[in-house]
Parts: sequence; structure tokens; C-alpha cells
Amino acid sequence: MSPLKLATAFALVLIGAAPAAALAAPPPPPAAAAHGKLGLDTPLSELMADPRTRKVMDRRLPGLKDNPHYAMIEGMSLREIAPMSEGKLTPEVLAKIDAELQAAQ
Repeated sequence: MSPLKLATAFALVLIGAAPAAALAAPPPPPAAAAHGKLGLDTPLSELMADPRTRKVMDRRLPGLKDNPHYAMIEGMSLREIAPMSEGKLTPEVLAKIDAELQAAQ
């Protein structure tokens, strides 16, 4: 299994999705973060490193950083993980998370 597919599989474990659904369609290309702020296209590691956005992430995705597979997906963004979430990270949920991330900065 390629490193990308392995990382994708671990991302699915973190969000409780099935790997087959995730590997069927590649994620959309990331868009530039608005005004240089952290957001949906920021790698998880950066969101978790900033105390302001970490609070949002801990509230929205509790236990993410403590998951033993976190290291495999920390370079991925929420937007990249969303297509693999089997509907858990819908556009509406992502919009709410993004609004909270922007407000926290």
C-alpha cells in the first residue's frame, strides 16, 4: 500500500469511516486560506499547534491528537479528510468549523 493510501486509511480510522469509500475519489485541491488565517485547508498539525484553533479542534473532533494514528494524517487538512468521512464532515459541518476557526484567531 502506498504511503498516501496508508495515511488515508488511518485518517478514516480517526473519523470512523470505511477506507473503500475514501479511496474511490481523490479530495479536491486545497484553496488558499483566507487572509493567511488557519482554516479548512491548513494541515491538522498546524491547527493543533495553535492554542486558539486547538480549542475548536478539541471541541469538534475530541481525542484527535491523542489517537495513535494521528501522526499518519497530521499533514492532511480537514477539507482533504472530509470526502473520507462518510458524511460526518459535511459542507455544513465544515462551514461551522471554519467559522469557529476564523473567530478563534
